[in-house]
Amino acid sequence: MKFNKKIRHRLILIIGLILAIVIIGMLVKGISHTFFSNQVTVKGAKTLRKAGMSEADIKEMTSLPNYHSSRAKRYAK
Repeated sequence: MKFNKKIRHRLILIIGLILAIVIIGMLVKGISHTFFSNQVTVKGAKTLRKAGMSEADIKEMTSLPNYHSSRAKRYAK
């Protein structure tokens, strides 16, 4: 398909704007999650939270080098 120059430029502009909006949305979501989330999002943290562990304890435990998310139920006990 051959478009004239004016239409081609408008299509490029529209595609560029859509990409920019998507990228900005992803950045805003990532930044807001980083600054406004107090909960640890490591795999297995939900199990530890249900067991009554504090966020500080969960963060400390999940940052250990020998932490394994598959053993979260055992750690919760």
